[in-house]
Amino acid sequence: MNECLDEDAMVSLGNAVDWDLEILRHVQECSSCGNRLRELGKIRLALSEQLDPGSDFASAVLRNLPVSDSGATRHLVFGLNLVATSLLAGLTTFFAAALATQTGEASALGVPMVVVALGVTVGTLAWNVSHIRRQKSAA
Repeated sequence: MNECLDEDAMVSLGNAVDWDLEILRHVQECSSCGNRLRELGKIRLALSEQLDPGSDFASAVLRNLPVSDSGATRHLVFGLNLVATSLLAGLTTFFAAALATQTGEASALGVPMVVVALGVTVGTLAWNVSHIRRQKSAA
């Protein structure tokens, strides 16, 4: 190399050797350091060529990404889960009261217990929905 370096290259080189120009003289005169520096240059060049992803890299990645649904299935399953837990709470209340009467017959409880069980069902559903809304607004 017979050309002089421009200012940017000079500053980069000075920064690389922490402005100790004796290091440059050593690298030029020491065959071991010079050979290692040339070898590192070859490795850097080889790696930079291998790391070039190419112009179609982004489109290839996008093409291979799995297509996700709109979330409708997830929302349906979640909604059914809310209804099921609410119904389960109501039924549990109803049958727990039936067992508490010692008669063993849920029909002996009459309309008031059905109303209580429906209230527990609706209350559980309302609590679940409000809990989800609070979590979404906090996020």
